[in-house]
Amino acid sequence: MSNPIRVLYIDDNPLDRELVRDALEQEHGGFQVTEAASRAEFEQRLAEQKYDLVLSDFSILGFEGLDVLRAVQEVDPSLPVVIVTGTGSEEVAVEALRSGAADYVIKTPAHVRRLPHILRAVLDRARLAEERRRAEEALRESEEKFRTITESSADAIFITDQKGNYVYANRAASDLLGYAVDELTKMSIPDISVQGQAEESLRQFRRLLEDGSSFTEIDLVRKDGSVVPTDLNAVVLPNGMIYGSCRDLSERKRAEQELREHRDHLEEIVAERTADMRKVINSMAGREVRMAELKDVIRKLRAQLAEAGLEPVADDPLLEKQAE
Repeated sequence: MSNPIRVLYIDDNPLDRELVRDALEQEHGGFQVTEAASRAEFEQRLAEQKYDLVLSDFSILGFEGLDVLRAVQEVDPSLPVVIVTGTGSEEVAVEALRSGAADYVIKTPAHVRRLPHILRAVLDRARLAEERRRAEEALRESEEKFRTITESSADAIFITDQKGNYVYANRAASDLLGYAVDELTKMSIPDISVQGQAEESLRQFRRLLEDGSSFTEIDLVRKDGSVVPTDLNAVVLPNGMIYGSCRDLSERKRAEQELREHRDHLEEIVAERTADMRKVINSMAGREVRMAELKDVIRKLRAQLAEAGLEPVADDPLLEKQAE
């Protein structure tokens, strides 16, 4: 059995209190009513324990209904307050609701009989409002954490909708492409694609939507028109948005090019020295040549290879034969 709904009810009219108590406790049950007949008694009861709802007469000697609202809001702003009054004045109702009352009930037998349903509806609305508030707070905290992480990331991070429009970009993305963040969020994938490759970029984007994730290298165009090579890691999020992060590969590409040029240079050196050795070997045909001359060529070749960071090559079979 569920716990009874705890109601703190303030009214200086004992007959009205009895009428309300009977409606809540005897006719419908499920309610636990704590009564207060004055401001001092109300404040004491409010401080003594927790309640699910406050029910208050609008006009109490020395304590108007709006004063009750303010007193409750100081203790617990989330605690619902329902105003009960003997007048049907719309002005009173509007004033109470604007001041934060959860609902307004006219004190007639017909309305009092409906009071249990009204209070349960008020509590349901309060529960939904609290759940919404917590969800919104959790969402704000999640967004703050996300922004803290992405804004401190060295990677350029983008979020797009399913049409390829950018809805978020971090500072690293702004630095990478030279656009301000608010400029990027007004752009789409073709806007930063290399000229002539926009259709291919969109094709890859559509394939990402189908596959759910993608990792590839892609060239992007900066605001100044220069092209930057990047590696792009993208994934489709549960909400349908697309999260992508990429890094500038310019340094890596430059290092790879320098390595290729270095290797090409070494190959040229080896080819030149090999040609020198074969000239010496060929010149040995029909005449005697001092081995010191041949060894000197070999020594120079190995010294150059060692200086270039390569292991000494195996002896040429022709040299071995000639040395015998």
